[in-house]
Amino acid sequence: MEFIKTPNLPSARVETVVLAGNGTGEWEKLKASLERRGIAVLELERDLNLAEEVNYHTDLIFHHLGENSFVFSTEENAVKFTEYFSKFHRIAAQSLNIRTLEYALSGKYPGDVPLNAAVVGGSVICNMKHTDPELLRHYGRAGYRLINVAQGYAKCSVCAVSADAAITSDPVILKELGNAGIDAIYADPAKIILNGCKHGFIGGAAGKLSPDTLAFTGRIDHLPDCEAILDFLSLHKVRPVFLTDEDIFDVGSIMPVT
Repeated sequence: MEFIKTPNLPSARVETVVLAGNGTGEWEKLKASLERRGIAVLELERDLNLAEEVNYHTDLIFHHLGENSFVFSTEENAVKFTEYFSKFHRIAAQSLNIRTLEYALSGKYPGDVPLNAAVVGGSVICNMKHTDPELLRHYGRAGYRLINVAQGYAKCSVCAVSADAAITSDPVILKELGNAGIDAIYADPAKIILNGCKHGFIGGAAGKLSPDTLAFTGRIDHLPDCEAILDFLSLHKVRPVFLTDEDIFDVGSIMPVT
C-alpha cells in the first residue's frame, strides 16, 4: 500500500478513499458501491462547526497534500485517520505527516473554505485570501503554481481528470484553467443535488478511482452537459463510472488517498 503522490490523481487502482458520512440512503449506497469494488471507505466524522448541510463534506474538513501528508479541521478526525492506518495497515503515527488547523472552521462563508483548495497536477486553484496560509506555504515551497480565483469553494467546483485536464462548475475557474494550460470544460451545476442547498458542484460529486477511471456519485444523463462531459473523458482516455442509480449528488468529493 502506498499513499497517492499527487492529490486527487492516483497512479494505480485506488485502495482507500476518505468520505465523511451523513447517514442518508444515497450515501450508504455510495459507500456500498465503493466497497463492492474492493475500495475501503475511511469514514470521517462531521465537523459540527460547519453548516448542517455541508458539515460532512470531506473537501471542507480534510485536505490531502500528497503522499503521507494530510490536514484536518478537527483533532477528532486526525486521530481517527491515524488509528485507521495504524490498525489496518500497521503504519505508525510517526510515519504520517498530519496537521490539524489551529482555528475552528465556521458555518458561514468564507470561514468554511480554508481547506477547499483544488489541486490539478502541478496547479492549486483557490481563493488565496481565504485559504489556510500554511496550505499556501506548503504548495509554494513544493513548486506548485498558485491560481487565485474569487470562488472560495474551489475543490467543490473542480474535478481533476488528469494532470492537465479538469471539469469545473465555475465559469471563471474555467477561464483560469485554460490560461494555465489545463484543458477544461464547464459542467452546469444546476441539477447536481445537495440537500438543503440550491445545488451542488461537480467536484463534490466525483473522484478518481484509477488513472483511467473517474467515478461519479450517481447518474449524469439528466445533466445538460452530459454529452460534453462524456466526450471530454473519452478524449482524455478516462472511463466514467456511476456508483449509484441516483441522480448525481454532492458529498464533498470522493477523496482517494491510497
